[in-house]
Amino acid sequence: MILYWDLLIFFNFIIDFIFLFSMEMIFKDKVCFLRLILVSLICSVLAMFCFFNKIIFNIYKIIGGIVIVVLSLKKITVSKTIIKISMFYIENLALTGVLATLKVNNLLMLIIAIILILGLLFFEHFKKYYIFIAKNKYNVIVSKNNVHLKMSAILDTGNAATNADGVPLVFVSEKLFSDVFDKYELVEVQTVNGDAYCKAYYIDDFQIVLNRKKIEKKAMIVFTRIEDDCLLNSMLLI
Repeated sequence: MILYWDLLIFFNFIIDFIFLFSMEMIFKDKVCFLRLILVSLICSVLAMFCFFNKIIFNIYKIIGGIVIVVLSLKKITVSKTIIKISMFYIENLALTGVLATLKVNNLLMLIIAIILILGLLFFEHFKKYYIFIAKNKYNVIVSKNNVHLKMSAILDTGNAATNADGVPLVFVSEKLFSDVFDKYELVEVQTVNGDAYCKAYYIDDFQIVLNRKKIEKKAMIVFTRIEDDCLLNSMLLI
């Protein structure tokens, strides 16, 4: 059998890079292209040398995915590492199955196979995301000085922010701000960039619609830059 080492390294590099990049996109991690390129190149060269020894080759087939994923991580956390390693092996096994099923024997078919695998992977990821959104979507009504602001709210399971008195904070899109909200207090909240102070506005009434029933809750609202109309505080549903 004739092996073309340049093509072997090239295709291994492309596949490793695409799989690593797709995982970064799904996890919404900051992509370091230089790191992904170096890891993909190093592992492709290692894979080439494994062909010279059958035992080493079989060992690398088993642990190669672990090596690739661990080297690509900027910060190692046990849960994310295990998930990414599992995802990498699933991608490779799925690609192997598609290659065998479609009897891929040229570059075009290989590209189609990779696109198919990535398409299914992203579809599965976003399907779970939209199912989660659908299950955690609520209608809320904010009242202030006889003005009623009706919004569609998404439960933010990571939001348990309160003011000093323990009143839950609800984050609302800054696009919905009006002069009717005139009284506020400064509260300290934890963000991804550290602690920050923001304006928490007083309201007359906050209602969540559950099973067609309006349930009154005590809350304050914080206007901020978010994509949705409202991010619901998890404490309001306890």
